[in-house]
Amino acid sequence: MTARAIINGVIFKAPVEKTSKAGNAYVTATIRDGKGDAARWWKALVFGDDAMAEVLRLGDGDPLAVAGEFDCQAYKTDTGEDRLSWSIMVDAVLSARAKPKKAKPSQDNPQPFDPKRCEGGPDDGIPF
Repeated sequence: MTARAIINGVIFKAPVEKTSKAGNAYVTATIRDGKGDAARWWKALVFGDDAMAEVLRLGDGDPLAVAGEFDCQAYKTDTGEDRLSWSIMVDAVLSARAKPKKAKPSQDNPQPFDPKRCEGGPDDGIPF
């Protein structure tokens, strides 16, 4: 049985691009879901060019949501405390940080007139 999840949180450490033994690229990231004592830490393994590019442009503290198959394994700490290790194989990424936009020319600094942008003109034969 496989289980899928959507995780909404923030990047804890900057994502790292790695290469598998088979030569395939992937990205690892740590995601914090929640705050304080209620926080859950996820190890995210990101595959696919689009998802990897989206995660790599994010940095520490940036919000995001990811979707994919997840796994949870129990382990004991060095002090004998029972803990859970959460991981998700990410196949979709939704970033809450807007992509940078190209700057538009401002009205304070208008672009020079380019006659190639204007087709026709007063002598184009159109009766109005």
